[in-house]
Amino acid sequence: MLNMTQKQWVEQRLIENGRVTRNECLINYISRLGALIAMLKNDGWEFETGYVEVETPFGKGKDYEYKVVKCAKKQDVAVIAE
Repeated sequence: MLNMTQKQWVEQRLIENGRVTRNECLINYISRLGALIAMLKNDGWEFETGYVEVETPFGKGKDYEYKVVKCAKKQDVAVIAE
């Protein structure tokens, strides 16, 4: 995340992967993902949201995920099928 704002980092992840999760952001010291998503929505992005199951050192858990429905920058976003 060097030389990038938090919003730019989230945008890059969304463009590269078609999705971003809360835990992914927390690992990168981004604690207010919801606020960044709100800014992106104001820029024209659209998302599907929901919980996904993940493996943790303690067993199964849940993580909150934002999937791109529409990208504001007219870039092709490859949504990775689970």
